[in-house]
Amino acid sequence: LCDRRQRQMCIRDSIKMYLPYGTQVKIAKEVGTTRCHINDYFSGKIKNSPKIEKAVIAEFDRFQSERKALKEKIINSVE
Repeated sequence: LCDRRQRQMCIRDSIKMYLPYGTQVKIAKEVGTTRCHINDYFSGKIKNSPKIEKAVIAEFDRFQSERKALKEKIINSVE
């Protein structure tokens, strides 16, 4: 049980680290809550919230896609 909680926190920390500034506010507006509530999710004070988790994953995926597209654009402009 402890290992599972540690793993969840590690995943949350990793995702939080990659998201740009202001993302917590965007996620909060999307799910109809406050930035503090989203921050509580990332800090582990909120254990399970499928609504927040879904929004966080969607935002993370969107950001990763944008990052990949930008990287490809930069590489193609150099060639």
